[in-house]
Formats: sequence, structure tokens, C-alpha cells
Amino acid sequence: MRLEILLVPVGDELSEVTKYLSENLPSIFDCTCRTQRPLTLPQSAWNAQRNQYDAERILGQVEGTESTLTLAITDVDLYVEGLNYVFGLAQAADWRAIIAIPRLRQSFYGTEEDLSLFRTRVLKEAVHEL
Repeated sequence: MRLEILLVPVGDELSEVTKYLSENLPSIFDCTCRTQRPLTLPQSAWNAQRNQYDAERILGQVEGTESTLTLAITDVDLYVEGLNYVFGLAQAADWRAIIAIPRLRQSFYGTEEDLSLFRTRVLKEAVHEL
């Protein structure tokens, strides 16, 4: 059976990012990709003191199966306990992962956007977590 990757936007639609990943991941993993409709960002994951979302809590809302790798994608800043931030998080035993795209943008660091660099970063982070 051929590997399938399910792309799950969490929060915003993120159609440009999911389209880019669905066009590029198959050649890297020899897989098929499909995109699920966006999930609502769980408010229970928000940490007002940090002004960030807990990556583990969000990932806990995303279902994974042994026949499909699930990659959640979000446009909010993430953290895990003990770290200032994370670009992504994987739970290999559950066949699921999440990537956060804010820190992959040049504008996050106060410089001019570079779409090519942003796409490269998104793809590398997705591959890393998968």
C-alpha cells in the first residue's frame, strides 16, 4: 500500500501552503497527499503568559492512523514545555506531526518577505517532522 500524507490546516485556511506541500511531498516520500478541511484552533492550547500555543495540546486534537501520516500546519507560534518555541513537533508512535509557519517567514524577523525562501523552509520543516 502506498503511503498517504494527510495535510490538516489548524486555524487559518493556509491553502497556498497546503497546495505547495501537496505538490512537493509526493516526489520526496513517494506518497499521495490529500488535504483535510481546517480544524479550529483549540483555545485550551493558548498560553496568554507566553503569547503562544502549546504544540502538544494542538497535536492532541489531530488524529493519526497507522496507514496515514498526518501533518498539521498552523500559522501560530508554538512552544513545548522547556523550550522558548518550536518550528514543529512529531509524535512518531501516533503517525502525526505539526509545523508552525510564523517563524519560517522573513517578516517574523523584521526583514522583507522572500517567497522562495519561505517555501523552502516550509518544505524542509515538513520533511523533518514527517
